[in-house]
Amino acid sequence: GRTADWSRQYYGDGATAPVDCTGCGRVILLRRFFEDRNGRPTDGLYADCAACGTQVSSSARGIALAQPPVRRFRRDHPRMRSLPPRAVDFGGTQALVIRYEDVLGSAGADVVFARDTLRVLHVAIG
Repeated sequence: GRTADWSRQYYGDGATAPVDCTGCGRVILLRRFFEDRNGRPTDGLYADCAACGTQVSSSARGIALAQPPVRRFRRDHPRMRSLPPRAVDFGGTQALVIRYEDVLGSAGADVVFARDTLRVLHVAIG
């Protein structure tokens, strides 16, 4: 729980947000990354401290899993899967939705991120 809380707080404001380096404490900015791992796109955020060389990162899926409603959903639905991310318009903002779905039913958890920064915009369970 503590790790999820830390991750949610550290990465929740998305790219360009100032954060403290986990190595030396200097203020650095989060950056966005996109990788294609064996045909599976992976979006995420990272912090890279030029002063001490410490690097930390999290995928958008990891950030989604750290959200309290998604953590509760995971406890209630231990057999779940993630669906491929999908692009949507969220109130005029280009967004990315990460969805976790119960394998045995239709219940799901959606986390909506701003597409350009991966800032968490909305979490919905249903």
